[in-house]
Amino acid sequence: MNSKSFCKSVLKLFLSVLIASFVFQNSEAQTPQLQLDSLQHLFEKEIVDTTRINLLNEMTFVSAGFDKEKSLSTALRALELAKKNKWQKGIAQSEKYLGIVLLESGEREAARAHILA
Repeated sequence: MNSKSFCKSVLKLFLSVLIASFVFQNSEAQTPQLQLDSLQHLFEKEIVDTTRINLLNEMTFVSAGFDKEKSLSTALRALELAKKNKWQKGIAQSEKYLGIVLLESGEREAARAHILA
């Protein structure tokens, strides 16, 4: 095998791997709505409240990019559940997510109160 044919073989292999990885990456990517649906499904099955709070916070984050109202209501649910369980870490995380959603909605003063809580 001469060096020219070897280079062509290596180049073909490299391009094949590059194309395959690109196709695989795109097929694995989920839209935000699919991510939200998956999280909702997990939430409905989960019975441990701390995990439910974490899932609600994740749903808040995912939905913030395309549905501010849903994101706001989900953040409020997470905060309510965290307070009900007196879980300080969950309260802090939920306050942060709620503050971010309010900030993105243009409610700066309300956001500030939650972010600094």
